[in-house]
Amino acid sequence: MPQRRHAGKKKPALLAQEHVRRGIGLFNSAAYFDAHEALEDAWRESEGEERLLLQALTQAAVAMHHLRSRNIVGARGVMARCLRNLDGYPERCEGIELEDLRAQLRSILAQIERGEACDIAPQLRLKE
Repeated sequence: MPQRRHAGKKKPALLAQEHVRRGIGLFNSAAYFDAHEALEDAWRESEGEERLLLQALTQAAVAMHHLRSRNIVGARGVMARCLRNLDGYPERCEGIELEDLRAQLRSILAQIERGEACDIAPQLRLKE
């Protein structure tokens, strides 16, 4: 993954970044709009593979915000894009259990597509 320099310092690992940690905490508390804002801040500062991963995590938060706001069409579209962006990543990347996240999001998307109410609150599980 390419390294970006900030004021002569090596960029911290993804999970060490303040915006990422904050976004994950907010996501796991079901504060999806605020999680999206924090993750988007991290995304803006990223590049390369890290950027695509942060985009997918941001999309997961946006999709869940749409779902909670009863914007089913928006939730379905953003969640499908999120899952496409997560394709190709290993089970675990940058300390985030991505296969677990994919499984949770696929389950939610299946419920949406069947027209069922969805009360699942996905979690971003970490393994550092």
